[in-house]
Amino acid sequence: MVKRLEAVFLKAEHLSDRDQEALAGIIETEMIDDARWQARFEETSQTLTKIVERAKSHFRSGSCSEL
Repeated sequence: MVKRLEAVFLKAEHLSDRDQEALAGIIETEMIDDARWQARFEETSQTLTKIVERAKSHFRSGSCSEL
């Protein structure tokens, strides 16, 4: 564990049980949300790569116009 996180947890030990539960819920929610985003990006990475390659191809061929 990095020292900063360890220091934060040491401070959290002095919070009330209620506040510790709330903090744990926030951290857990963030971790779950991050995992979902990672999974979603992994699912779509091939599609995004294809879109980028197509856009580059259009740009190189001169078939793009300024927005």
